[in-house]
Amino acid sequence: MNGNDTIFYPGNITGFINPSGNEFITRKIEFFKYNRSIQDAIPEDVPMSEIVPAAFLKVLYRGKINLYLYKEALANDHYFIEKNSVLKDIYIHLYSTVGGYVTGTNTKQPVVVNNLQYYFGLKDMMQDCKSIFPEIDKTELNTRSLISLLKQYNKCPIMPGN
Repeated sequence: MNGNDTIFYPGNITGFINPSGNEFITRKIEFFKYNRSIQDAIPEDVPMSEIVPAAFLKVLYRGKINLYLYKEALANDHYFIEKNSVLKDIYIHLYSTVGGYVTGTNTKQPVVVNNLQYYFGLKDMMQDCKSIFPEIDKTELNTRSLISLLKQYNKCPIMPGN
């Protein structure tokens, strides 16, 4: 501004478009510290959450449900979906537990559970289009797959009462 560099923080502005054309918005977020590494799977682990009063989210898709990306300090990607001003972090979380008995022994074997929380988050936001639920179950947690699903959801007729 006025020939000087100015630093803007998420709490100072509502959003911006960078020189590459990428749009960013500012939102208060709650993101979950999920585990995506099998080696770090902790028994019965529940992801902790962190609230950020103002964060820049990259706009990936706009429609009936918006899709955003947030990169936390540890370089983990967090996908957020937003509908009717409700913003939700969607993620996969790995944790360990005990599974079935090991053949020929009386001990249970450790297993890693893949908690696909994002299925539940998507289905919660798409209650008005239950016909899309089978597609949600096929959707991977990546930008291309999520945008494809959201485009399909945009074509879904809204059920009465929603």
